[in-house]
Amino acid sequence: MATEPPPITVPNDGVESHTPPFVLPVRMLLQVGNQRQSVLRLEVASKIVIGRIDNMDTGDSPDVLKPDLNLSPYKARDHGVSRLHAAFENRGGVPYIVDLKSTSGTRLNGLSLAPSESYRLRDGDELELGSLRIVVKIVPGNTKF
Repeated sequence: MATEPPPITVPNDGVESHTPPFVLPVRMLLQVGNQRQSVLRLEVASKIVIGRIDNMDTGDSPDVLKPDLNLSPYKARDHGVSRLHAAFENRGGVPYIVDLKSTSGTRLNGLSLAPSESYRLRDGDELELGSLRIVVKIVPGNTKF
């Protein structure tokens, strides 16, 4: 009897995942900013926190909270992205976005998100973290990634 491999995981914030053990990761392409060549590939097994790291945050101090996905190379600070701005979540194979009480807010297709509330993501959705624009492409499980 063949067994299924465990899901691919990424570091989380120490909170135990509530995702069932055999849920496949949600695969996304993120077009960051207005530059088409800035495309990130992302697999979300349970939760990935997105934000920025400042130059002063580069130490290994346990007191400094760091995002799983660092948007600093895209001038995140200049765009008003918080250190821990938002999170992508995988809930039963369905992607969601949650604003983590960011200073400058998160918008989904132009609408402001309430902090700590989950919003379902769909293919082609446009996110704004502060003023940093991200277009989300959902990659179906049977498509080459």
